[in-house]
Amino acid sequence: MYLDDGLGGASDLVSSKRASDYIRKSLSDFGFLIAEDKCIWYPQQNLIWIGLVWDMYLGKIQITQERVDRLLLSIVKILDGVSKGKILYRAKLVACIVGQIISMQVVFGSLVRLRTRELYQCIVLRASWKSLVALTAPAVGELRFWSNSVNDLNEMGVNLHESDLYDLKAYTDASDIGFGGFVVPAIDSNSAESVCDSSDVQMNSSLITPRNSLHTVVGSWADHESIKSSTWRELEAVNRTVKSSLHLLKNQRHYKLIQIIKNVTSIVKNGSRKTDLQVLACELHTLCFENSCKITTQWIPRDQNKVADNLSRYSDCDDWGISTDVFNSLDNIWGIHTVDRFATDYNTKCTRFNSKFWCNCTEAVDAFKQNWKGENNWVVPPPNLVCKVIRKFLEDEANGTLVVPFWKSAPYWVLLCESNGNFKRFINNKKFLTEENSVITGRGLNIEQFVHEAVEDSGIEEGHSLHNLVRSLSTRLLDARSESTDKKYYYGFMKWKRFCIEHSLLSLPASPIHIALYFVHLLDNGGTFSTVNTAFYSVKWAHEICGQLDPTSNTFVQNLLESAKRTAKNPVNKKDPVSKDILIDLCSMYQYSNDLTVVRDLVMILLSFSAFLRFSELSQLKCNDVTIKEGYLVLKIRKSKTDQYRAGDEVLVSRGSL
Repeated sequence: MYLDDGLGGASDLVSSKRASDYIRKSLSDFGFLIAEDKCIWYPQQNLIWIGLVWDMYLGKIQITQERVDRLLLSIVKILDGVSKGKILYRAKLVACIVGQIISMQVVFGSLVRLRTRELYQCIVLRASWKSLVALTAPAVGELRFWSNSVNDLNEMGVNLHESDLYDLKAYTDASDIGFGGFVVPAIDSNSAESVCDSSDVQMNSSLITPRNSLHTVVGSWADHESIKSSTWRELEAVNRTVKSSLHLLKNQRHYKLIQIIKNVTSIVKNGSRKTDLQVLACELHTLCFENSCKITTQWIPRDQNKVADNLSRYSDCDDWGISTDVFNSLDNIWGIHTVDRFATDYNTKCTRFNSKFWCNCTEAVDAFKQNWKGENNWVVPPPNLVCKVIRKFLEDEANGTLVVPFWKSAPYWVLLCESNGNFKRFINNKKFLTEENSVITGRGLNIEQFVHEAVEDSGIEEGHSLHNLVRSLSTRLLDARSESTDKKYYYGFMKWKRFCIEHSLLSLPASPIHIALYFVHLLDNGGTFSTVNTAFYSVKWAHEICGQLDPTSNTFVQNLLESAKRTAKNPVNKKDPVSKDILIDLCSMYQYSNDLTVVRDLVMILLSFSAFLRFSELSQLKCNDVTIKEGYLVLKIRKSKTDQYRAGDEVLVSRGSL
């Protein structure tokens, strides 16, 4: 029997010496021959063991400099060849480098897996260990990373005193239409409690955010982003949340990401075989490395991440702008504009821009907190902010172009015009945009755009007293169905829209033949009748709500819906009904319980059984909804699935016995 590579320790010198003497004597008593020249029996606070520097004084583990230098020598040898155009190297040499990096995992952690994936793929393609393999550009990038970073990473080492406490928590989520996230200070590192309780949130700019939020990020996907995988969108949401909160990362030692997708937490840590996901994971690591910050990921159930989920589904109804052609013509007339004050990364007209929320390349969030003086400002604000914008121009003595709807009845019009109808003196020039296609809308369904066009087609132009009702009309149209139904149809329509983007089709108004092909696509890819049915009514809803002809009335579309009902409908598996005997047994089981939660649950079960209530109806009941009469109960049902117009109803429950 042979024993090798043993290490022991204790909290102080005396205890360590006692443990060392005991182990040494025990080994000798058992008859082992001890290689004294290889052993260190007197306790040390700094020693080299199995290629690692163990510094107990600083509480740090590092790689020996000899091993680091040997790794760098091998990497530099390849990089020198790459700089001369050589891309073929022996598989054994590349594998040797990867092996050296992997052997340092005890210090570098999961980073070795994240930053050797491309090199490993090159090795896998070898014909033999003596054969040549081609190094791809990403693989060379990994070699450059280790060449530039290995010394710094080793200097940081592994901190043995580091606790699980962290400074910040970031909750992120992504939906079909956008992404959202927020950062809050960490209070208890051992909890991942929900921050979604009504007592912990506040309304801010039509958004629900935690009261203790240090930073909030909201954004919409570009068309090419919305058709990417859900994992990519979730990971990109993480990336943008971290990137937008870099100002919070300074002087913070530990940053915790809370995610609802288990796969994403793994990719953040270990990377992915898919190139686009691997790139995002590496970008995230680089951000943290450059800011000397450590990130830990944690998965939580979706119902504990409702705030981030709501942020990811936020749609900016004021997302509109002016076409590039019109902007360029005004640029030529009034000089080059330097800053777009109300923009996003996908609709800005200037290199520099301010945004409502953080987005890529934004110069600042909240244009009103910036100094507009000295710039030629391009300002296309939401109508409800025009008054504030005019005051900002005057306060900062700023120059620029302000684009507003020609609404003479609007509150801001009196700030622009004198009582005689002439524009005020601070307006140097003006131009009326009468040409078609001068206004462009943002992302989403754009109901207001279609309503706006329909109103103008009816003869009510901008400036008419009734034109101000366009936005209210759009909102009222959405109220024709419940909020949950609107959401269901909206997300169903967005899936159809992504399909159209992917295949260069028009989503609204849509061609019936294109919709029929979409249904076939869903069925051929395992879609059920429920999937096709949702798509059918989502497209129908979007066209009706926008005043367009309904393409789902086409016979092709109708027959495909019937086909799905016959061939792709899941079998009905009815649940066994709850019987009186089951309830009797349940009550008997807990008849002596003093637990209020148990008593409450029993009452809810019995009440829903006797009154034929859905859970949604039962959970909405309040104390004043229950009236106790002689011999019966009266339940006031304020909201029900079958009561679409919220007329309310009463349910009588007679006294009886089981």
